[in-house]
Amino acid sequence: MESVHRLRKIKQPDEPLSRAYRAGIISTVAVFFRHAAVAEWDDVPARPLITHADVPRVVERVPRFIPEDQLGPVMDQVRSLECPLQRCALLVARWNGARRTEIRKLHLDCLDAYPDGTPRLRLAAGKALKERTVPLHEEAADAIRALVALWQVQHDRGIHDSDLGRPVRYLFLRNGGLAGPDYLFANPLRAICQELGILNGVGKPPPSTHIASGTPWAPNSPREAPVCRPS
Repeated sequence: MESVHRLRKIKQPDEPLSRAYRAGIISTVAVFFRHAAVAEWDDVPARPLITHADVPRVVERVPRFIPEDQLGPVMDQVRSLECPLQRCALLVARWNGARRTEIRKLHLDCLDAYPDGTPRLRLAAGKALKERTVPLHEEAADAIRALVALWQVQHDRGIHDSDLGRPVRYLFLRNGGLAGPDYLFANPLRAICQELGILNGVGKPPPSTHIASGTPWAPNSPREAPVCRPS
């Protein structure tokens, strides 16, 4: 690790090694030693010298909430966003507890309804490779319907989904590919908070992508309260 630190200092002398960077290096070396031990290479110890127990522990953070007095102006700005992708993504995040990775991978036919007429959102398979459905507020459902109407006039072939093994037409497409989470969530939220002067103690916009993904905005979603889910 000292050698890595010296090499890092050559390129970035003023920046210390972050915990994430050190954890990445240790994880890579640990995997190498594990594979070497399994392969029984010569001159290699029979047990791994470095394990994931050597990775520095980090604080497990939870999503930050947007205070009620700031939420109204933020949502007014969200509704006035020019990009329909950003507007739809943030409205969907506002009204359910999906992760941002689940939202950006929504299929074009992701919206239907419960028997009582409440909009229902079908989320694509995520980390657990399981699809699930969640109730959705009518405002977010309208945003999805408007975006679907834009894509219906375009006859694209879809993008191959390795999990499903077939092409899929996605809702949030940009320049021929899936729109990135920063484009859909972090960038517009940052711009909105800077415009409204909503800053934290170090002069940066407090809402992060965790807010968009965890959705601690909506205590009154239909049927159930949203669940805070870090991505």
